Amino acid sequence: MKKTLTTLTFCLLCTALFNVSHASTAFEVQGSLEVVKVDQPGDFGLKIVTEEGELNISELQAKFSFCDRGIYLVVNNYYPEDSYTLLDIIDCQLDED
Repeated sequence: MKKTLTTLTFCLLCTALFNVSHASTAFEVQGSLEVVKVDQPGDFGLKIVTEEGELNISELQAKFSFCDRGIYLVVNNYYPEDSYTLLDIIDCQLDED
């Protein structure tokens, strides 16, 4: 019991000192998925524009689809800061012209 308690204390101390643990929570956002020009020729970036602001998408885990309005499942990334991973497109609506 003493050995288990010592090991647990050591793990918690290492986590606190070296900031080893970081949890990310997936959440839904509603907005439009837009293409952003980047510096690299032939490359592009994505962002989701919502009423509250913009989310820079740095990684795709979902099948890519342009939506005029949609509901997206995203998760914040540890690195690069202020970037998100698009996990899923829950709902996609296109405006009819």
